[in-house]
Amino acid sequence: MDESDSSKYEEEGRELLQRGEAEKALAVFKEGLSKFPGDRDLFLGSAMAHIDLGNFIRAIELAEALV
Repeated sequence: MDESDSSKYEEEGRELLQRGEAEKALAVFKEGLSKFPGDRDLFLGSAMAHIDLGNFIRAIELAEALV
């Protein structure tokens, strides 16, 4: 993966979410955020992964950080 571009993390994470692999997707989004702190798309992806995992409160916290 090209680690110089946050969109690569977003794309991989979203692909994993579409395949039903929310835990793996969350790991990808977290890795991306460690390299690109504050990236809104990675925050949103993380929130979506948390929703899929049933972690609704954490998803809300992440979504609130976007506004």
